[in-house]
Amino acid sequence: MKTHHPTRDALVATVVRLLESSQPQDITLDLVLKESGISHGSLYHHFGAFPNLIDHALAARFSGYVDRSIDLLTEAAMHAQTREQLLASLKFVTANTQGPELSLIRAYRMEALAQGNLRPEFGALLGAEQQRLTDAIADLVRDAQAKGLYRAELDPVVVAVFIQSYTLGRAVDDVTPKHMSQDAWNNLVNSIIEKVLVVEE
Repeated sequence: MKTHHPTRDALVATVVRLLESSQPQDITLDLVLKESGISHGSLYHHFGAFPNLIDHALAARFSGYVDRSIDLLTEAAMHAQTREQLLASLKFVTANTQGPELSLIRAYRMEALAQGNLRPEFGALLGAEQQRLTDAIADLVRDAQAKGLYRAELDPVVVAVFIQSYTLGRAVDDVTPKHMSQDAWNNLVNSIIEKVLVVEE
């Protein structure tokens, strides 16, 4: 989540840090003020009410996870000049975004999306962030299409949503007692990318 005032950024960062070990409902106003060293008046100046700060932090945590994936995709798009280079880079992205060690991150993202649908005000906040993330990935797809690496007939926005969807879809297996093969999952993702998204040889 991109903000512009240092105090506002510091408050959001404090709550995001507290969310690493606490549920949103367990984070109190006094705790945030103590951890941030920022006054009660400044908090209310920037957010109007404490629950608004919590929502902004939840949206920031959500977008922060996707921003890391976008950084990896950007590296892949920037340095790939050939189909083989692109596929190698995308396999690296798959290996670093689909693993079981990211199950908690996927759960937090799913939870945020659910809350975005259930609470209209939070939905508007999260929706703006989600649009930014989708637009950023779509721009990367357009760049790859301009290089002749992604299929030109594909809608970049649809591809961007698809990329985010299969990452979130991995959460279906996260809750099962007997997990699927991670290598088999990665191979399927890479095969779809190669056969559906990337131009043929």
